[in-house]
Amino acid sequence: MRSHPIGTGPFKFVEFKPNEWIKLTRNPDYWKKDRPYLDAIEYTIIKEISTRNLAFFAGKFDVTSPFGVTVPTLKDFRSQTPQAICEVTATNVNRTMIVNSGAAPFHNPDLRRAMALSLDRKAFIDIITEGQGDIMGLCCCRRRRACGGCRRRSPIIARL
Repeated sequence: MRSHPIGTGPFKFVEFKPNEWIKLTRNPDYWKKDRPYLDAIEYTIIKEISTRNLAFFAGKFDVTSPFGVTVPTLKDFRSQTPQAICEVTATNVNRTMIVNSGAAPFHNPDLRRAMALSLDRKAFIDIITEGQGDIMGLCCCRRRRACGGCRRRSPIIARL
C-alpha cells in the first residue's frame, strides 16, 4: 500500500519515488461528475525543512507543509512571499515535556504532576508560538491516556 496505493478518490496513483515525488492523475471514474478540476497533481517531497521553505520562496511550488514552520518562520514567509496566504493552523504536533515514567524518580505521579504544574504555560505559549498557541490538557498517569483524575485536575501545555 505504501508504494502502490489504491482508492476511489478524485485522483489515481501514478508514481511514487521515495524522497522525491508522488504523482497522481485525475480519476475518470470518480463518483462526482466533472470533478476533480485538475488533470494531475505532483507532490514534491523535500525532507529538509529549510530547503523546502527556500523552494517555496523561489516559487517552485504553490503550497508548503505546515510541519516545521514555526511562528517566527511564518514572518519570513510573509516578508519573502507577500502574495502567499500564511496562516497558523493546528498541526496536532504538541510541544511537550516527556519523561520516562517507568524510571525513578519519574515513576512517582506526584513528581510528574509537580513538574507539569511548574511550567509557566502562558510564557511557554508566548515564547514558542508568539501567543498563537492553545492551552490543552496533559495526562500525567503512567497509562498515557486521560484517566478520570487527570481529566479533573489536568496540568496543561501549549500546542501550536
